[in-house]
Amino acid sequence: MAYVSNKITWERAGKVFQDKTLFGERGITVDDVAQGSIGNCWLCAAFASVAENPLAVHKAFLNTKRDLAPTGLYGVNLYVLGHPMTFVVDDYLPLKENSEG
Repeated sequence: MAYVSNKITWERAGKVFQDKTLFGERGITVDDVAQGSIGNCWLCAAFASVAENPLAVHKAFLNTKRDLAPTGLYGVNLYVLGHPMTFVVDDYLPLKENSEG
């Protein structure tokens, strides 16, 4: 019987997905968004909505290369209440440990 533990760890994208690009091998797709159990369904819904237009996602990132940044930091242009703002985000991902029992 398989089960998933409640242990969540945070790992850098470059450690988990070595030799990958920022937007993956298939590019940006709605299927990239997966709801977990950390209470971020509102954010996942927003990501899935924006993923309908991959060019918009590419344009939002200030990094000129599409490789994973060695620093793990990315500049992103977003709109807040209709006003453009630039944010710096890191590449730490919440990962839930899978276990079999």
